[in-house]
Amino acid sequence: MKYSDQSSEQDLILGCQKGHSQAQRFLYKRFYSKMKSVCMRYARDPDEAEEMLNSGFLKVFNAINRYEARGSFEGWVRRIVLNSALEHIRRQVKYRETLTFDTYHEGSVSCDAVETLMVEDLYKVIQKLPTMQRMVFCLNLLEGYTHKEIGELLSIPAGTSKWHLSEAKKQFSKLAKTYYSRSYQK
Repeated sequence: MKYSDQSSEQDLILGCQKGHSQAQRFLYKRFYSKMKSVCMRYARDPDEAEEMLNSGFLKVFNAINRYEARGSFEGWVRRIVLNSALEHIRRQVKYRETLTFDTYHEGSVSCDAVETLMVEDLYKVIQKLPTMQRMVFCLNLLEGYTHKEIGELLSIPAGTSKWHLSEAKKQFSKLAKTYYSRSYQK
C-alpha cells in the first residue's frame, strides 16, 4: 500500500503495525506539531524538545501493536510522548527536590503582560522556569493533572507539587513581565 498525507489514520496505524516506514513517516508528520508543542512545554529549548519528541515517537512505533483502538489515537500518542518527555527530564535532573511543604500560597498568574504575549513567547517564558517548577506548572495548568497525580508521576509528595506550582506561578509572572517589557516596549 502507498501512504500519503491523505491516508486515513486507521491506514497509517495498520501500516505502522506492519512496520512500513512510509506509514511511520506520515503518521509522524501528522502529529508532529501537536506533539512538539507538548514537548516544548517541558524542554529548555527547541533542540531538547525535538529530542523528547523523537524519543516519544520511537516508543509510539515500538508500542503501536499494543494500541487497542479505545479512545482517541491522538490521546494515546500524546500520553506516550508526555511520559517520554517526563522520563527525559528525570534523567537530566541531577538531584530531586523532595522537601515537603505543608503550607503553600496558591499564587495566581495574572498580569497585563501575560495577556499580550504570543504563544511562542509563552513557551519561551515557560522554558525559563526551573525544571521541577516547569514540570509541575505544565502538568497542572496545561495538562490538567491533579497534585496527587503529579506526585505519583514525579515521585514527590502532593504538598511538594503544590509548592512547586505556587513558586512557578510567581516566577512565571515575573518572567512574563520582564519578557514583555523587553520584547514589546521597544
